[in-house]
Amino acid sequence: IAVLLIVAGTVVGSAYGVIVHDWYMNELSGLFFAAGILSALVTRMNMHRMADRFVKGASDLVGAALIVAFSAGIVRLLEDGQVLDTILNAIAGTLEGTHQVVGAWLMFFFQTLLNFAIPSGSGQAAVTMPITAPLADLIGITRQTAVLAFQFGDGFGNMIIPTSAVTMSVLGIARIPWTKWVRWSWLMILVLHLYAMLVLAVAVLTGFS
Repeated sequence: IAVLLIVAGTVVGSAYGVIVHDWYMNELSGLFFAAGILSALVTRMNMHRMADRFVKGASDLVGAALIVAFSAGIVRLLEDGQVLDTILNAIAGTLEGTHQVVGAWLMFFFQTLLNFAIPSGSGQAAVTMPITAPLADLIGITRQTAVLAFQFGDGFGNMIIPTSAVTMSVLGIARIPWTKWVRWSWLMILVLHLYAMLVLAVAVLTGFS
């Protein structure tokens, strides 16, 4: 109960800090680190076990950290090699003449497919947002709508793709085979994707920003 209260306080504190005091990575990192230390203390962990748990937890983030680093490198190569503008022009040419709603849907489908290869949300954002943000300007939709398409494509797919470390870990803990999970959840995932298309259409038509 004490740990759950600490988690709840951390979530509330992070939201308050971001909204009121403009906290970012350094402040949020410090808050979560303090919450981890406090949780260890209330559960009466000794220093050895605390350090062991910290190392195991950090090891789960190494893959995501590498993806972010490699993704940033890809974006740097695209920018310095002046390839990014060429990609934007090609994509914009493909979308030229299509309705803005269709353009938002294509962004959503693109993010959904890419999520299989880059399940990390931060890594996927590092690769795609430098492209999709100015692309939104070119096809006449708001950048916030492009971000919404990214969030839907990254979020819903993570509940079923086999490349998601979180999904596979949870299924492993629950001892549920991935194939069984797909048979049970595919209809729900389909409904969520249809819902996302509806919300994106409304966002485009109302000029969501």
